[in-house]
Amino acid sequence: MRGCRRRRGGPSLGRRSRGRSEREITLGQIVALSGPLAEITPDIVNASAAWFAAVNDTVGINGRKVRLLTLDDGYLPGNTVKAAHQLVDEDQVFALLNLTGTGNVAAVLPMLEKKGVPLLATAWPVSSAPCTSAH
Repeated sequence: MRGCRRRRGGPSLGRRSRGRSEREITLGQIVALSGPLAEITPDIVNASAAWFAAVNDTVGINGRKVRLLTLDDGYLPGNTVKAAHQLVDEDQVFALLNLTGTGNVAAVLPMLEKKGVPLLATAWPVSSAPCTSAH
């Protein structure tokens, strides 16, 4: 993100780190498969799946295939936090993406900042997003 600097202790790009092995990078997305945004969410999920399928069909990312895990938060910030903990703590994803909603994103930022997990492609206006190592 423009104007942000990666802090020491953030995500490593070394040979092995959270959510990354020699062959695979694991990412997580938290989306509203249920709730008030459920009607538009399939577009987000399908576009992400198509993008990563295209990446995987070529060279992947630095030779690694991308595995994308998807969890439903129903567009409720409390559910977003629970899903983020599952993806980060249990599934050990490298980064999260596609979170939607200011309240939902704001609810997980402290945890992502503490754990040094990048957050990519949110539906939160970038101009108002705080500059943290979680981005």
